[in-house]
Amino acid sequence: MDPIRFEALTRSLTAPGSRRKALAGALVGSLGVLGLAHSEDAAAKKKCPSCKKRKKGKCKPKPNGATCAGGSCLGGRCVTCNDGLKNGSETDVDCGGSCKRCGNGRSCLVANDCASGTCTGGVCVTCTPNQLCGSDARGSCRCDEPFPSGEPVCDTSPALGSTVNDCTDCPVGTETCVTIGGLNFNCYKRCGSP
Repeated sequence: MDPIRFEALTRSLTAPGSRRKALAGALVGSLGVLGLAHSEDAAAKKKCPSCKKRKKGKCKPKPNGATCAGGSCLGGRCVTCNDGLKNGSETDVDCGGSCKRCGNGRSCLVANDCASGTCTGGVCVTCTPNQLCGSDARGSCRCDEPFPSGEPVCDTSPALGSTVNDCTDCPVGTETCVTIGGLNFNCYKRCGSP
């Protein structure tokens, strides 16, 4: 500390009035000289959350739909498909809309909100064999009864690879195996699977 500041500190501590206030002021001034005091500039440089941006020294929300880590911004918050909340375009908690398809019994708006590809009365339900059940990037999907469970599932179309003699011969990435007349099988991915 330079001699002039030291003398000012001494005078402020011995002057009438609140000694604590004087001491605090002197210490903050001394820390500022040393570059150790917290300043408004330091606060202004503090990083904003992912869905906010710094504007005039304050964190302001980014526009809805802006991208953030694993999701998109909505009202200044990052909305993801695994945050345990029904938000963004989701039709139920963390599913439907732009997230993964919902299981049976969950809320939906359209067929593609459901893993089954069937939305009835706003609820995902099991598809009926041979019905069309939504679509995905590969095209339209169809409800099949996979071997050996027989529980209806919504499969992509077309089949993966050619017809096989046994489900164990299906190509890598196969999710369902459907019998054709009990002798041959077609291999599929579920509708909406990556």
